[in-house]
Amino acid sequence: MKTKKLNSVDGAALGDGQPTDQEAIVEQLKTQMEALEADNFYYHSFNFFNEVMQWEEGQSLSEWAHDLLVKLVPFVKGAQAALYYADITQKQLIFAAGYAVGSWDNLERVIDFGQGLLGEAAKIKKTVILKNNSRNLHLHSPHAVQPETVLFLPLTYQTKTTGVLEIVFLQEPDSRSVDFLEKISENIAADLGALVKDDALKNTLEQLTTSQNRLQRIAELTREGIVILLGKRIIEANKAFYSMLGYAEEEVMHQKLNNFLEQTEKILELPDDSFFETEAIRADQSRLFVEVHTQEVIYEGNKHKVISMLDISQRKQTEMSLQRSEAKLEEAQEIVELSKIIEKKNEDITASITYAKRIQEAILPKPSRLSQHLGEHFVLYFPRDIVSGDFYWLQTYQDKIFLAVADCTGHGVPGGFMSMIGSSMLTNILLQKGITEPHLMLQELNKDVDYLLRQGETLSKDGMDIGIIAIDPKRKLLSFSGAHHPLIVIQNNELQRIKGSPGGIGVYHLPMDFQKIDIDIDQQTTIYLFSDGITDQFGGSEKRKFGIGRLKEMLLNIHQEPMAKQKNIMADFFNEWMATGDEKQTDDMLLMGIRLKY
Repeated sequence: MKTKKLNSVDGAALGDGQPTDQEAIVEQLKTQMEALEADNFYYHSFNFFNEVMQWEEGQSLSEWAHDLLVKLVPFVKGAQAALYYADITQKQLIFAAGYAVGSWDNLERVIDFGQGLLGEAAKIKKTVILKNNSRNLHLHSPHAVQPETVLFLPLTYQTKTTGVLEIVFLQEPDSRSVDFLEKISENIAADLGALVKDDALKNTLEQLTTSQNRLQRIAELTREGIVILLGKRIIEANKAFYSMLGYAEEEVMHQKLNNFLEQTEKILELPDDSFFETEAIRADQSRLFVEVHTQEVIYEGNKHKVISMLDISQRKQTEMSLQRSEAKLEEAQEIVELSKIIEKKNEDITASITYAKRIQEAILPKPSRLSQHLGEHFVLYFPRDIVSGDFYWLQTYQDKIFLAVADCTGHGVPGGFMSMIGSSMLTNILLQKGITEPHLMLQELNKDVDYLLRQGETLSKDGMDIGIIAIDPKRKLLSFSGAHHPLIVIQNNELQRIKGSPGGIGVYHLPMDFQKIDIDIDQQTTIYLFSDGITDQFGGSEKRKFGIGRLKEMLLNIHQEPMAKQKNIMADFFNEWMATGDEKQTDDMLLMGIRLKY
């Protein structure tokens, strides 16, 4: 922690200012905006490519693969690409389609699992990324220019490798592109696997004559779970349905659909070719978000409803994440707006307090007036906040000089108000009421504070600790009276501490008697008045209070120095004292030193 250096010229507070929450709020908003942007990116990108991968009637595997690469490669800022599908029985990868490949003759059409980096990716089922400075460069697609990065992405669905995608980048791909490719690879793998099977079974499917067998064969080729109903009971289901929900065949066949889907009645009432979102019930009773598609077929005179289910858990999670992000964004925006209002209020309050500071400074005696009546002196005055609860007061009356140093209850605004009240009351007591004895001035001040603040009614303890001195230059006499406020006097290198009376002003709500002490000043005398913010300040390596003992010792050591130098010594000391202990200023601080020569 850094400690602000004392500034005795402008009265700035010690210690750091209070930090604001504006930067934290802006950082929070930035993080939420980035999360929202990422969620939007994946949500819309997945939807787009799922539409691209929809198989069209009469479309071949190569055409499907080429159409996918035409959209996918520019999207991730790639330059070239090749898509291979897997022949699991032969442990081979077979070329399906390419994108921006310059020389087709040099391209390897069949690659064994484990052969080269592309075959290795298929074998280990992990993404392989090749940099241009890698050794043993073995690419299966010819490249017209030296690539920066080549990515070999295995296409895996339900632990089975259905192919490998090789993409060439002229510049290193960003992390979001790589992450997107790895996320969508499962969807590509599922569709590619289904199309490979469809290709292999094309002749068989053409030989199937019944609608029931054809539906069953098609159902085996998709990653969608499909069931065929007779009434409300399941008479057929594909492997994807069993895999999706975790049931065995005997647990599904001839069971009612409502054992596996929520909102079944509504689904069965949907018109033909309708879509509906609901939850599927897994074998372990957990829930899965699915999109249901309904279609009716007629077989052997019976009406059957075909229900297909697509797992949309990832999409729903993205949607919910978007909703949460939007809610957080709205909340963050509200916080920002509120913080602006609070900041404006704080600015207004600070401006008002700063104005109060100017009023308080106007009430304090000007340096020229202090020098005129006190001679050699110094004032070390450090408010903890903008305004101070400590104040000093000077008046002359009947050839005498009256000086007071006071420490009002609290600091900041409450203490500042009390200090202005106290200064005004002292002037009235002296000049209007003509009370000139310090102890009688304190008694009158106690009564005035009690009356003004109605302390007998409210039981408040607002008040002040104060010391008043009256200097009679002609008689060379100093009179002192203190209300819980001491005076230090040094004569002939001997220090005397005069404690003053024990009770402060406005504390007990009763008339009080204060003791008066007279001191001859026919020889050089140095006096010090101070508030308890001086002695109570923590610091030093042991993090302890400065204390009255240290203050007495220090003042005795420096009292013969010029007053201006004494002030600098004390200011420098307290800077170091607090910095060593890593402490902030705890209270208003006021120390006055006066050298009397009469």
